[in-house]
Amino acid sequence: MYTALVLDKASKNLLFSRLNSLIPKEWKIFCHHMTINMGSLINGPAKDMLGQKFTLIAHSFALNDRVFAVGIQSDCPSKNQIKHVTIAVNQQVGAKPVESNCLESWNPIAKPLLLSGIVSEVDEGIKHGNQEANSEKTRSF
Repeated sequence: MYTALVLDKASKNLLFSRLNSLIPKEWKIFCHHMTINMGSLINGPAKDMLGQKFTLIAHSFALNDRVFAVGIQSDCPSKNQIKHVTIAVNQQVGAKPVESNCLESWNPIAKPLLLSGIVSEVDEGIKHGNQEANSEKTRSF
């Protein structure tokens, strides 16, 4: 389980449509959330914010041969040093979304993207249900 600012469908679609051309075809797409903390909401900085909606601004991006993420500005707290949303990972080389925490070369997005999401507790076993998994296979949301 983890606590996250889960993006709404319109925000996922916006991220994907604006960044799709940068995503290598064989990578797994996420565009799902900004992590607040690992574990339960009560153990993190957003313990009184369950269900609260926040605005996020995607203002930068970073990409290497393993992961792709956008840098985020938001009033929603996060334990991550750099707030971000993982866009995609190269699972063929064993990459995991957590590796976005190690990205170093962030480039500005010329026209920042306005996104929104809801503070949620996410059960890792069901976070990418059948509908979303199908979306990942077709590279759209």
